[in-house]
Amino acid sequence: MSQPSLRLQPVSSDSTEFQKTVAFMHLVWPGNTRLTSEYMRWLYFENPSGAVIGMNAWENEKLVGHYVVVPIDASFKGQSKKAALSLNTAVHPDFRGRGLFKTLAEAAYEIAAKQGVDHIVGVANANSTAGFTRSLKFQLVSPLAARIFIGSPHFELSSQPMSWKRTWNSASLSWRLKNPACPYTYQKQPDLFEIDGPTPYPGLKAALSLTNDPEQCKVIEKQLVSRKQIQPRLWIGLSRQVKFGASFSIPKSLRKAPLNLIFRSLSRPEEKLDPEQVEFSGIDFDVV
Repeated sequence: MSQPSLRLQPVSSDSTEFQKTVAFMHLVWPGNTRLTSEYMRWLYFENPSGAVIGMNAWENEKLVGHYVVVPIDASFKGQSKKAALSLNTAVHPDFRGRGLFKTLAEAAYEIAAKQGVDHIVGVANANSTAGFTRSLKFQLVSPLAARIFIGSPHFELSSQPMSWKRTWNSASLSWRLKNPACPYTYQKQPDLFEIDGPTPYPGLKAALSLTNDPEQCKVIEKQLVSRKQIQPRLWIGLSRQVKFGASFSIPKSLRKAPLNLIFRSLSRPEEKLDPEQVEFSGIDFDVV
């Protein structure tokens, strides 16, 4: 749907625009306390994989719509690809119901494709999944598993290659662990490192990453404080390789916001992901 009364402009690093964006996010999401200028600057402009790619909608000098994707690196069917994570979406209450989200998203994807982005992944909640799959032609890859576990998880390496996995190098992981909105810690398990973060639930930590990659382990050990977490932890994601001992799956009816992994290729509309061949966990999206 066209937006004849609005001016669409790509998101930029202009300082005045940035401050308006922060204020706009507070207007649309008043309960989200982490949307500080420090957090938004870190997320939008300090990522070593690239600044955010997105589109704004303006009514004169008033920001009324905003959508960005965050560049990431991924292994896709055995090849290294530049990808992007769909993240911040905001539409002013007075401008909803006009198809503005779809207009902004398609414009952002056009820019991303010109910058060499191969595909978009995202994590959508129950309310937004239909908008992505119907209006924007995303694949609903799979609901993300949510497990409560205690003890030490471990890896069972699969002989089959993964069709999708986010890839981290020292620079990108170091940036990720500097998230100013979240204090992360780590603990050594028998055969892996576990990155833990906070959750909204008292006494429950989230296991964001379980890795035995030597390069990642060096970054984690150098940058984070080691703290043994003996209480139950929450793991959200998809994996054939991560195995838990004492654990249980949280029923969907009890989840505060069930989450779905979504995917869209920018050049091959028929391309799909097999959920059985995806490795995805909390470190790979902005879960906390």
